[in-house]
Order: sequence, then C-alpha cells, then structure tokens
Amino acid sequence: MRSYEQTIACEPVDGCPTRFVWRSRIWRVESVQREWVETMPWWLVAPRGDGPTDRIATGPLQRRLWRVDASSGPYHGVYELACWRDSWTLVAAVD
Repeated sequence: MRSYEQTIACEPVDGCPTRFVWRSRIWRVESVQREWVETMPWWLVAPRGDGPTDRIATGPLQRRLWRVDASSGPYHGVYELACWRDSWTLVAAVD
C-alpha cells in the first residue's frame, strides 16, 4: 500500500464516493469493498488562542473512509478515500 494523503475532488451520492479526480484523471468508483470510521489525531483540532493548550475541536473528530475499486479508462486500482468536514482525500493506493 502506498500512502498519499492528497486532497482530491470527489462526487459523492448519499455520502458515498462515485467519482473522483486524482492526478488529472477522472476515476469512476466501480464498487465499495469496505467502509469505516476512524478518529482523527488530536493534533488536527483547530488552535484557539496563543497557548499550546488553547485548542478546541471545530467539527467532528472522526472521518469516514472507503476502500473502493475504481477505473479510469484502461487503468484500474484499489484506493482508500476519506471524507472529513466535506473535504475529500485520497489516503492510499492499495498494491
């Protein structure tokens, strides 16, 4: 598995990814292998104030993930996508 954590454009339907753009290619999600939720690391909460302990959460501290089979023309792959605060990320490509 290769980790990327790159922001992507994604078209979800009912919260589930259907298409995404990565490396200038449009990928069509053919199937979802798995869906899960993970807790975000504590250091990703937004800072508030100037002190190191002046931090508060500004939204859910969990993100939803999907492992999907996707294709783009002749290319096929298995990818892990994540959504947090309406922002989509390509987390990894599964070898």
